Amino acid sequence: MSAALMLTSLTYFISPKIWEVFFWSSGALVYGLGIACQLFVFGLFLLTRNMVLKNWQKAVIYLCAIVAGGFSELNNISIIIMAVSAILFLRCSQSHTRIALLSVVLSASISLMMPGNYHIAQSPINGEEIRLDVLATLSKGLFPALGSAFSLLIEYALSKYEFFLIAMFIFFVAGSVVAIEPFSARTLTLIIATLIVASWMSLMVNVLVEYIPTRVLSIPLAWLVIAVSLFAFQLGLSIRSTVNFKIQLTVFCLVSVAAVWMWGIFYRENIQTIDRISAQWAERDQALSALTSDQRKGMVTTCGIEVLGSPTPDITSDPLFEANIVAASYYQLEQVIAFEMCP
Repeated sequence: MSAALMLTSLTYFISPKIWEVFFWSSGALVYGLGIACQLFVFGLFLLTRNMVLKNWQKAVIYLCAIVAGGFSELNNISIIIMAVSAILFLRCSQSHTRIALLSVVLSASISLMMPGNYHIAQSPINGEEIRLDVLATLSKGLFPALGSAFSLLIEYALSKYEFFLIAMFIFFVAGSVVAIEPFSARTLTLIIATLIVASWMSLMVNVLVEYIPTRVLSIPLAWLVIAVSLFAFQLGLSIRSTVNFKIQLTVFCLVSVAAVWMWGIFYRENIQTIDRISAQWAERDQALSALTSDQRKGMVTTCGIEVLGSPTPDITSDPLFEANIVAASYYQLEQVIAFEMCP
């Protein structure tokens, strides 16, 4: 339990944009939930791969597999690589596991090729008349893109080196005090290689279209920190001595304390900003709600509030901006704009 708490914490903190990926509803549903579902279904596959299941249990696994393939394109690419690797090397598993893995591949492939993704890939970026065409960019050179994706992954991994060191130390110590059989060298190599390749390949679409917002690095970095943690844990298992329950308890308590300590630092660094934004929201909400019916006509000018984790204001000077339209609808205004930030 404590190891899972630490690994979950590291997955959060290694993200270059923790707010966008895990706490904004758009990012949490597309990226954060995608990571969670991906880990859940593969854990489910491993637990049930040699079990004889009832039909309803198989149906639940197939449904989970289909749902896991329906998130961001980075999740789609990485889960396809992981599923194909598992299909090739888990040959002794029950048929329901192979069917579930094929369901993952099919679901993720369909999600990746959905018209919405193609439409986004054809849309201008940040108002610039530069249209993205994945098929056209493939002709520019696939191998340079592979090199760029790898360089980008290494660059951001090094920028978060302290979290990889924490993962290596904690999971090495945890592995040295538990009494379970380690993976074979072949299995461990396969799993780690699959995670690394999935991390690398998941960036290919963004690299090919030359649009790489930092939030997309969260998914490949999550797979890398899991790979490092698994390697360190297995290394700890290989050198363990006689296991003492008191030592086990002490280590797992320290791991839990370390995870809570990390969240405590995050809370202390951000609580004042959250309180300020909350107060600004309350004050602006009160002012807009108090407008009379006549004041709601025409163009209403208010102030913008920074979106948590980003300097971008929620309401801008463009009345046709999506957030402006939503705010106008909520407060029953014709149009609303903001030229400056709320005090």
